[in-house]
Amino acid sequence: MKTSGDEQQGADSASLEGDTLGVEPALARRMLDFEKEWLKVARRGPKMAGARDEAIRSRFGKDFASGPVRYHQVLSRLIDSPAAEAAEPVLVHRLRALRDGTAGH
Repeated sequence: MKTSGDEQQGADSASLEGDTLGVEPALARRMLDFEKEWLKVARRGPKMAGARDEAIRSRFGKDFASGPVRYHQVLSRLIDSPAAEAAEPVLVHRLRALRDGTAGH
């Protein structure tokens, strides 16, 4: 029997629907899932830019051959997309605040 948590997990793993501003929907979902996981990790300890970059290379190396810089360029575009905001509003607002330097203000 599925619980609401199981249904949410299934929804989280599906690709995004709607305008992702040119980011392939399945990749967009993987990126949002990674960001959600990374925010949980970051809460537990000090920020580790090198570890984050390595995690991006490990998870997305074939998608972003040029590395973390390109990943962050695409992520910045993705979090401005209506589809990402509709799918993960809290996460997207948090990522925008971090990007724009307004987190915690």
